[in-house]
Amino acid sequence: MNYVKIVGRVFSGVGEGRNYVELYKNEIEKTLGIKPYPGTLNIRLEHEYVDIAKRVLAPSPHTIIKPPREGLSPVLAWKAYVKHICVYIVKPLKTVWGFDVIELIAEKNLRKFLGLADGDIIEILVLLT
Repeated sequence: MNYVKIVGRVFSGVGEGRNYVELYKNEIEKTLGIKPYPGTLNIRLEHEYVDIAKRVLAPSPHTIIKPPREGLSPVLAWKAYVKHICVYIVKPLKTVWGFDVIELIAEKNLRKFLGLADGDIIEILVLLT
């Protein structure tokens, strides 16, 4: 498998990820084949990885999660791994975050399962093929 490593720090968002995962839950299940934990893990990329993320995520194969209703944005998703756990980087087409922030979804509460706290460094392996 070809992959690229990106590194960032965990941070708490404003709690909106939970609402959006709930809204998109059925589409996520149909499209990605996972039952997502209701929430996202926010990662602020380390400075040296922002350009790598831009280069890798922009052209890389991604999946499009359709909006569950009109007025919502499609969401791009890239398969990745964190410590051998399958995760998806999700990026709504309409978002307040730049490429310095990524959000992860998975079937598990990643923060609890991996024992993560704000400020912890996390490595994400993004699949290229």
